[in-house]
Amino acid sequence: MMEYIIYRSLYLFFVVLEFILVIYIIMSWFPFGSKIKSIMRELTSPLLDPLRYLLKHSILYSQVADLSPIIAFFIISYMQKFFYSLL
Repeated sequence: MMEYIIYRSLYLFFVVLEFILVIYIIMSWFPFGSKIKSIMRELTSPLLDPLRYLLKHSILYSQVADLSPIIAFFIISYMQKFFYSLL
């Protein structure tokens, strides 16, 4: 029973994180207020900054496009499916 609660809460955590990341990606395409963008940047920076560092030192580095949100989305989706399979 306790394992179910832990797996369920981790699954929901990744669902919320995925939702925040999708909002961040959509907001990067359109002009929004700086207050909203700063809040979204604060929420996503712990996830995206390490990925940006790793991408900076890899073959996938591009100065034109930031691929870290896309890679983070795939990682979160994988973690979400993993914890769903444990339920």
